[in-house]
Amino acid sequence: MTPSSIDRLVDIPVVNFPAVYGGYKFVQLEVDGHPLLRFAETDRQSHQSVLRSALEHLGISYGTQPSPLSGMMIPAPDGDNYHVAGMGIGVVFPDEKRVLFDSSAVSKSLEYQLSLDAEHLNRIQLSVPNWTFKTF
Repeated sequence: MTPSSIDRLVDIPVVNFPAVYGGYKFVQLEVDGHPLLRFAETDRQSHQSVLRSALEHLGISYGTQPSPLSGMMIPAPDGDNYHVAGMGIGVVFPDEKRVLFDSSAVSKSLEYQLSLDAEHLNRIQLSVPNWTFKTF
């Protein structure tokens, strides 16, 4: 790992938990070998928007590919310094520090054909032991 890649993640939280209860789309990322979980900022934000926002916030350049749904260009799921491990929907209970992750096909990203990656989620859970993660 290069010094610049280490510097990029120094002050970055592993998870950007929403402050308000609700169902949010999420993206599971590996950045320079580190697992990150990024939730949407609103309930209307798409998976591709969550990915784009996360990569831009981290200062990571990315390629694009056409969406199979709309044909518009969306961020590629893999790049030089990142890999998308999974995508889905989670119900966040911030007051209880609890997240219920939907592991059904309903929460699968149709644009990326990706769903929850349980192994990646387990790695994230180790970084935030004061939160409870459950899948349904």
